[in-house]
Amino acid sequence: GCPNEGCDARFCSTCLHRSVAPTNRLQNNNDNEQQQEKSKCPCCREEFPSATFITPDIALKQQIMSYQLTTVCPFPNCQERVPLVQLKNHEMTCEYMPMRCKYYSMGCSWTGPKRDLAAHTSLGCAYSKV
Repeated sequence: GCPNEGCDARFCSTCLHRSVAPTNRLQNNNDNEQQQEKSKCPCCREEFPSATFITPDIALKQQIMSYQLTTVCPFPNCQERVPLVQLKNHEMTCEYMPMRCKYYSMGCSWTGPKRDLAAHTSLGCAYSKV
């Protein structure tokens, strides 16, 4: 969260990185010289003392992950409801994950679900016989 005194803002890692990332905006100081704008907390608007003092809120992440949240697999035709904490693992093994033919670099334009890839390669891909 925010390390500034009096601010109890908590951030997920994406928002945290967005907040401390160097900005491309320039501001004029009193001598009319331009300086790169410093990173600020989006809640209290105070400058962050140093990006090294800012850490993701692990307790918040654990709290969110402890909820029994579920989601539907994002791949077409897979309607499996998956616990949010297991979504990445499911996506890696889902038989409906969209795939390209392994001969794509040779010119095959086939795309389809992972479960059909072996049949395409052995029966339908003209490039597999080359």
